[in-house]
Amino acid sequence: MKALKNLIEEIFYEIAKTVAEWDKPSRITTFGSRAKGNWSKRSDPDLLIIESFTGTINKRKEAAQSKGPL
Repeated sequence: MKALKNLIEEIFYEIAKTVAEWDKPSRITTFGSRAKGNWSKRSDPDLLIIESFTGTINKRKEAAQSKGPL
């Protein structure tokens, strides 16, 4: 399950990075029950929200990694 979580995080990050390089959005955010650590079968899939205004990529992944494992 942890491998799947890491894969999903990596996919979200790569999508966010690609959009940020292409469009320079002001904010890229993931949220949902899985983003909060609920990986039960009943949990909702995470959502990826991209606000497309001038700005930079949200460093959520790097911040999470600096705090240790989720």
